[in-house]
Amino acid sequence: MPVRHPVAEFERVSGLDRWTIARQFRAAFGTSPTRFRTMRQLDVARRALRGGLPPAAAALAAGFADQSHLTRRFKGAYGLTPARWQAACTPPDAADTSRWATGGAPDGGSGGSGGSGFERLDDGGHVEAAVAEGERLGEQRVAGVEQR
Repeated sequence: MPVRHPVAEFERVSGLDRWTIARQFRAAFGTSPTRFRTMRQLDVARRALRGGLPPAAAALAAGFADQSHLTRRFKGAYGLTPARWQAACTPPDAADTSRWATGGAPDGGSGGSGGSGFERLDDGGHVEAAVAEGERLGEQRVAGVEQR
């Protein structure tokens, strides 16, 4: 059986046309049905990324066509690529040196990084600030929907 588009299913069940459904959906949820679906897909992708899945696998798990589709939508919504967001959310691990620079302590010590021998590359706190802002805005949107 072919997969039906959700709006087509709403049309069939309600007897309303797609434009009326879209207006009523926007009035109820404050966004379009398409944007609402995309944000839910991004929520699934963020959970998958936070769980350690690579961006390509997270894209497929969330229902995006491919990793580039996820990246375009993710960056549009949060201002960061999925990999950059995942890196900001991932706790430091001495085995993962791709995001870390060796500590420059002259005595060969850890350079004040708590003994791991690595320090976080300085990005001025921009990544963490963007992640926090994106999550805060997402929580506000969800809270607004739940209040209606």
